[in-house]
Amino acid sequence: MFRRYALFFLLALCCPKLYAQGNQPRVDLEFYNVLPLPDNEFVAVLTDRKASPSRLKFARFNQEEEMLNEAFIELENRGLRGQLESVFFWNEKINVLHSVYYPGPQRNNLILTQYHPLTFAVDTAVLVSEAYTPGRYRVPFGYSISPDSSKLQFYSWSYALPEDPAKMEIRVMDRTLQTLWEKRYVLPYDNERLYLYKSLVNNAGEAYIMAEYYQGTISPYSTIQEDKVDRFVLLFSRDDPEALRYSIRLDNDPVIQHIKFVMDRQNNVIGAGFYSDKKLGTYSGIFSFRIDHQTRQYDKRTFPISKEVFAAAAPKNKPEFYPEKGKRGFFDFFVNQLVADEAGNFYLVAEQISEVSYYLEYGDVLIAKITPSQKMDWLLTVPKKHKSLYQESIFSYGFAHTPTGLFLIFNDNPENYLPNKRTRYHLPYEGGPTANVLVQVEPEGTVRYRFLNKQLSMTLVPSKTYQLSDQALAVYGELSNKAGQTSGLLELIPLRENP
Repeated sequence: MFRRYALFFLLALCCPKLYAQGNQPRVDLEFYNVLPLPDNEFVAVLTDRKASPSRLKFARFNQEEEMLNEAFIELENRGLRGQLESVFFWNEKINVLHSVYYPGPQRNNLILTQYHPLTFAVDTAVLVSEAYTPGRYRVPFGYSISPDSSKLQFYSWSYALPEDPAKMEIRVMDRTLQTLWEKRYVLPYDNERLYLYKSLVNNAGEAYIMAEYYQGTISPYSTIQEDKVDRFVLLFSRDDPEALRYSIRLDNDPVIQHIKFVMDRQNNVIGAGFYSDKKLGTYSGIFSFRIDHQTRQYDKRTFPISKEVFAAAAPKNKPEFYPEKGKRGFFDFFVNQLVADEAGNFYLVAEQISEVSYYLEYGDVLIAKITPSQKMDWLLTVPKKHKSLYQESIFSYGFAHTPTGLFLIFNDNPENYLPNKRTRYHLPYEGGPTANVLVQVEPEGTVRYRFLNKQLSMTLVPSKTYQLSDQALAVYGELSNKAGQTSGLLELIPLRENP
């Protein structure tokens, strides 16, 4: 049913490193990501190490399961090892974004190199930004692509002392990598109290950055107080001399947590997360905000969720093992995804992660659909239960979004699907043999188990899930044999059902 690419490598049992074959010197490789290409092709990207890689490997595959070509890409510059920031496909090219630190002038150079997607030959390379920091600090770089893919935006943050004001540089480029505008800003926030989430850029080249500023006491013994966190969005544009600030807060100061923000197809900025009363341990509801692209007006909404509403969020066609009794409450949910569809609806997707008796539990996935008129259309939960002593990569879930709905993929305990299963309670997945589960949540809120592999299958690494198109998903996983060798695999999963 699915095409499985073995990538022609073997992995060590205890750590996911890929080994090249043949008579060439052995090169240890780590799987990094997958890039979709035109004509249903894709490129697998590997690195020689997780931290500060010195080389990349590109391997291109077609839809007939053939590897077409491969190449090694050197990242070191004059013996200076850099930091790999990102590898992404944009403007019909493979883009590699990496930074190189020069100790003498204490300068970080952010470099963008573009490669031809078929030959892997260098197309162009540009110095995007320079940021000045002491060597012990990691420079926050970031980038974003506009909804119509016509603009590429970068930001960099230079700082010397923790108490100095943050210095930000914004650059927006077009498809030819020509700079449309560039500005440097001195923000009224101390370096040590400022945190940047991510940036967005619209089709007009205006840049948004969501950030938070901590107003509480900072010391080695203090803990972060959520009610002391000031969250906001900054809008940077070519014509405005200073950044425009949008405060993310609610009346009567309820605590806002786990905010994410995205840009819809109409260039409006959408944000959402949870809010709660300072004195309560559980959440009170969902909070959302919207910045209109045309008017620049800011609008915020709350969607209270009572115990009754949360209890009713169980899907109607739930599986047998769905835990009707003893279900955990509305707390410890962390927003993982926020996506918008073509009609202007957006979906908040959050996972419940709790520490229980020294274990981490990766629980149910909560999904809410918010309409363009800022009303909650539906709320539901997808049952899932992982239990681990560590934050291992085989737990949690992978995600995709297409016009036909949302897709969640994860490992599960195969005993939950045995026909003679005695208990109706959901047995947790704790590693070992796994059933691979694909769940589709349709736009009207119907939950369907599209693919359920009840046999021994490869162990998925859900964080390495890549959407190739509206029709296909690539998931990286591992499969061990009797000799103790582990093969690194890419499994291509069709998201459209066969007629």
